[in-house]
Amino acid sequence: TMKLSCTSVMLPHWTLDETFEKLAEYGYDAVELRCRFNPDEQDSEPSFWGHHLSDVSPDNVIEKTDAIRAAARRSGVRVAALAPNCLLDDDETVRKLFNGALAIDPDRPPMVRIGAPRHDRTQPYIPQFLAARSGFADLVEIAREYGVKVLYEIHVGTVAVSAARTIELLRDLDPDHIGAIYDVPNMLRVGLEDSRMGMELLGPYLAHCHMGNGIPVTDERDE
Repeated sequence: TMKLSCTSVMLPHWTLDETFEKLAEYGYDAVELRCRFNPDEQDSEPSFWGHHLSDVSPDNVIEKTDAIRAAARRSGVRVAALAPNCLLDDDETVRKLFNGALAIDPDRPPMVRIGAPRHDRTQPYIPQFLAARSGFADLVEIAREYGVKVLYEIHVGTVAVSAARTIELLRDLDPDHIGAIYDVPNMLRVGLEDSRMGMELLGPYLAHCHMGNGIPVTDERDE
Protein backbone atom coordinates (compact mmCIF):
# COMPACT_ATOMS: atom_id res chain seq x y z
CA THR A 1 0.00 0.00 0.00
CA MET A 2 1.39 3.41 -0.95
CA LYS A 3 1.95 5.78 1.98
CA LEU A 4 2.23 9.55 1.70
CA SER A 5 5.35 11.05 3.22
CA CYS A 6 7.00 14.46 3.14
CA THR A 7 10.70 15.19 3.09
CA SER A 8 11.78 17.43 5.95
CA VAL A 9 14.45 18.91 3.65
CA MET A 10 11.71 21.39 2.67
CA LEU A 11 10.91 22.25 6.32
CA PRO A 12 13.96 24.09 7.68
CA HIS A 13 11.93 26.47 9.87
CA TRP A 14 10.26 23.73 11.96
CA THR A 15 11.67 22.12 15.07
CA LEU A 16 11.68 18.34 15.33
CA ASP A 17 8.40 18.27 17.27
CA GLU A 18 6.76 20.77 14.91
CA THR A 19 7.78 18.66 11.92
CA PHE A 20 5.90 15.60 13.18
CA GLU A 21 2.94 17.53 14.60
CA LYS A 22 2.31 19.59 11.47
CA LEU A 23 2.74 16.68 9.08
CA ALA A 24 0.16 14.76 11.12
CA GLU A 25 -2.13 17.78 10.98
CA TYR A 26 -1.79 17.89 7.18
CA GLY A 27 -2.55 14.18 6.78
CA TYR A 28 0.86 12.68 6.07
CA ASP A 29 1.62 9.08 7.03
CA ALA A 30 5.39 9.46 7.30
CA VAL A 31 8.41 11.72 7.04
CA GLU A 32 11.64 11.38 5.10
CA LEU A 33 13.85 12.90 7.77
CA ARG A 34 16.76 15.11 6.71
CA CYS A 35 19.87 13.77 8.46
CA ARG A 36 22.79 16.00 7.53
CA PHE A 37 25.02 18.51 9.23
CA ASN A 38 23.97 22.08 9.90
CA PRO A 39 26.50 24.72 8.79
CA ASP A 40 28.91 25.99 11.44
CA GLU A 41 27.17 29.39 11.50
CA GLN A 42 24.36 28.42 13.87
CA ASP A 43 22.67 31.81 13.55
CA SER A 44 22.38 31.53 9.76
CA GLU A 45 18.95 31.82 8.16
CA PRO A 46 17.17 28.44 7.84
CA SER A 47 17.27 27.01 4.32
CA PHE A 48 16.68 23.69 2.54
CA TRP A 49 20.35 22.69 2.28
CA GLY A 50 21.64 24.93 5.08
CA HIS A 51 20.58 25.49 8.67
CA HIS A 52 17.63 23.40 9.97
CA LEU A 53 15.96 23.97 13.32
CA SER A 54 15.33 20.23 13.72
CA ASP A 55 19.12 19.63 13.44
CA VAL A 56 19.32 15.86 12.93
CA SER A 57 22.70 14.64 11.66
CA PRO A 58 24.64 11.37 11.41
CA ASP A 59 26.57 12.43 14.53
CA ASN A 60 23.55 13.18 16.74
CA VAL A 61 20.79 10.91 15.41
CA ILE A 62 21.37 8.37 18.18
CA GLU A 63 21.09 10.96 20.95
CA LYS A 64 17.97 12.38 19.29
CA THR A 65 16.34 8.95 18.96
CA ASP A 66 14.18 9.30 22.10
CA ALA A 67 12.80 12.63 20.86
CA ILE A 68 12.17 11.22 17.37
CA ARG A 69 10.44 8.11 18.70
CA ALA A 70 8.30 10.18 21.11
CA ALA A 71 7.27 12.57 18.33
CA ALA A 72 6.40 9.64 16.07
CA ARG A 73 4.26 8.03 18.79
CA ARG A 74 2.41 11.27 19.57
CA SER A 75 1.75 12.16 15.95
CA GLY A 76 1.33 8.75 14.32
CA VAL A 77 3.84 9.89 11.67
CA ARG A 78 6.61 7.31 11.23
CA VAL A 79 10.08 7.90 9.84
CA ALA A 80 10.01 6.23 6.42
CA ALA A 81 13.56 7.13 5.43
CA LEU A 82 16.65 9.09 6.38
CA ALA A 83 17.92 11.64 3.85
CA PRO A 84 21.61 12.28 4.49
CA ASN A 85 24.34 13.56 2.20
CA CYS A 86 26.43 10.39 2.28
CA LEU A 87 28.32 8.42 -0.36
CA LEU A 88 28.74 4.67 -0.35
CA ASP A 89 32.50 4.84 0.27
CA ASP A 90 32.04 6.71 3.59
CA ASP A 91 31.90 3.58 5.75
CA GLU A 92 31.96 5.42 9.08
CA THR A 93 28.98 7.63 8.26
CA VAL A 94 27.09 4.75 6.63
CA ARG A 95 27.33 2.75 9.84
CA LYS A 96 26.26 5.74 11.94
CA LEU A 97 23.18 6.08 9.74
CA PHE A 98 22.38 2.36 9.90
CA ASN A 99 22.67 2.42 13.69
CA GLY A 100 20.47 5.52 13.78
CA ALA A 101 17.81 3.84 11.65
CA LEU A 102 17.77 0.82 13.95
CA ALA A 103 17.58 3.03 17.03
CA ILE A 104 14.58 4.89 15.61
CA ASP A 105 12.67 1.68 14.85
CA PRO A 106 14.40 -1.68 15.34
CA ASP A 107 11.40 -3.59 13.98
CA ARG A 108 10.87 -1.48 10.87
CA PRO A 109 13.93 0.74 10.45
CA PRO A 110 13.75 3.73 8.14
CA MET A 111 15.34 3.23 4.74
CA VAL A 112 18.63 5.11 4.28
CA ARG A 113 19.52 7.03 1.13
CA ILE A 114 23.16 6.48 0.12
CA GLY A 115 24.66 7.90 -3.05
CA ALA A 116 27.45 6.99 -5.46
CA PRO A 117 30.00 9.57 -6.62
CA ARG A 118 28.51 11.88 -9.23
CA HIS A 119 28.98 11.09 -12.90
CA ASP A 120 32.07 12.85 -14.21
CA ARG A 121 31.31 13.65 -17.87
CA THR A 122 35.00 14.33 -18.57
CA GLN A 123 35.83 10.67 -17.88
CA PRO A 124 34.65 7.40 -19.49
CA TYR A 125 31.23 6.40 -18.20
CA ILE A 126 31.38 2.58 -18.01
CA PRO A 127 34.19 2.39 -15.41
CA GLN A 128 32.29 4.84 -13.20
CA PHE A 129 29.10 2.81 -13.55
CA LEU A 130 30.85 -0.47 -12.76
CA ALA A 131 32.58 1.06 -9.73
CA ALA A 132 29.21 2.24 -8.40
CA ARG A 133 27.65 -1.16 -9.02
CA SER A 134 30.51 -2.87 -7.16
CA GLY A 135 30.21 -0.37 -4.32
CA PHE A 136 26.48 -0.95 -3.93
CA ALA A 137 27.00 -4.73 -4.03
CA ASP A 138 29.39 -4.39 -1.07
CA LEU A 139 27.04 -1.97 0.68
CA VAL A 140 24.11 -4.38 0.41
CA GLU A 141 26.07 -6.92 2.44
CA ILE A 142 26.62 -4.34 5.20
CA ALA A 143 22.92 -3.42 5.04
CA ARG A 144 22.03 -7.11 5.40
CA GLU A 145 24.29 -7.33 8.45
CA TYR A 146 22.35 -4.47 10.07
CA GLY A 147 18.93 -5.48 8.77
CA VAL A 148 18.30 -2.16 7.00
CA LYS A 149 17.51 -1.08 3.43
CA VAL A 150 19.54 1.33 1.30
CA LEU A 151 17.98 3.73 -1.21
CA TYR A 152 19.63 4.82 -4.46
CA GLU A 153 18.08 8.04 -5.75
CA ILE A 154 17.60 8.29 -9.53
CA HIS A 155 18.72 11.88 -9.88
CA VAL A 156 20.34 14.43 -12.18
CA GLY A 157 24.13 14.01 -12.21
CA THR A 158 24.16 10.41 -10.98
CA VAL A 159 25.59 7.37 -12.75
CA ALA A 160 22.08 6.07 -13.45
CA VAL A 161 19.61 8.84 -14.32
CA SER A 162 16.79 6.63 -15.61
CA ALA A 163 14.90 3.58 -14.41
CA ALA A 164 16.46 1.59 -17.25
CA ARG A 165 20.01 2.42 -16.12
CA THR A 166 19.08 1.94 -12.46
CA ILE A 167 17.81 -1.61 -12.93
CA GLU A 168 21.19 -2.38 -14.51
CA LEU A 169 22.90 -0.80 -11.49
CA LEU A 170 20.87 -2.82 -8.97
CA ARG A 171 20.28 -6.02 -10.94
CA ASP A 172 20.73 -9.20 -8.85
CA LEU A 173 21.23 -7.23 -5.63
CA ASP A 174 18.87 -8.15 -2.78
CA PRO A 175 15.75 -5.93 -3.06
CA ASP A 176 15.13 -6.47 0.65
CA HIS A 177 18.25 -4.40 1.32
CA ILE A 178 18.44 -1.96 -1.59
CA GLY A 179 15.84 -0.09 -3.61
CA ALA A 180 15.46 2.93 -5.84
CA ILE A 181 13.92 6.34 -5.32
CA TYR A 182 11.94 7.16 -8.46
CA ASP A 183 12.44 10.93 -8.64
CA VAL A 184 9.77 12.58 -10.79
CA PRO A 185 11.55 15.97 -11.16
CA ASN A 186 14.59 14.07 -12.47
CA MET A 187 12.40 12.32 -15.04
CA LEU A 188 11.27 15.70 -16.36
CA ARG A 189 14.90 16.77 -16.87
CA VAL A 190 17.17 13.88 -17.87
CA GLY A 191 15.49 10.55 -17.11
CA LEU A 192 13.06 10.81 -19.98
CA GLU A 193 11.37 7.48 -20.61
CA ASP A 194 7.84 6.11 -20.34
CA SER A 195 7.00 6.34 -16.64
CA ARG A 196 4.92 3.16 -16.44
CA MET A 197 7.60 1.21 -18.31
CA GLY A 198 10.26 2.57 -15.97
CA MET A 199 8.36 1.63 -12.84
CA GLU A 200 7.68 -1.85 -14.20
CA LEU A 201 11.37 -2.22 -15.03
CA LEU A 202 12.29 -1.39 -11.43
CA GLY A 203 9.80 -3.96 -10.13
CA PRO A 204 10.70 -4.94 -6.53
CA TYR A 205 13.42 -2.28 -6.44
CA LEU A 206 10.86 0.55 -6.57
CA ALA A 207 10.95 1.52 -2.89
CA HIS A 208 10.25 5.26 -2.65
CA CYS A 209 9.15 8.14 -4.86
CA HIS A 210 10.03 11.84 -4.88
CA MET A 211 7.49 14.24 -6.34
CA GLY A 212 8.33 17.92 -6.74
CA ASN A 213 6.91 21.06 -8.24
CA GLY A 214 9.20 21.14 -11.27
CA ILE A 215 7.73 21.64 -14.74
CA PRO A 216 9.55 21.93 -18.08
CA VAL A 217 9.69 25.54 -19.28
CA THR A 218 10.96 26.78 -22.65
CA ASP A 219 13.93 29.06 -22.04
CA GLU A 220 17.42 29.88 -23.27
CA ARG A 221 19.81 26.94 -23.47
CA ASP A 222 22.15 26.54 -20.53
CA GLU A 223 25.57 24.90 -20.80
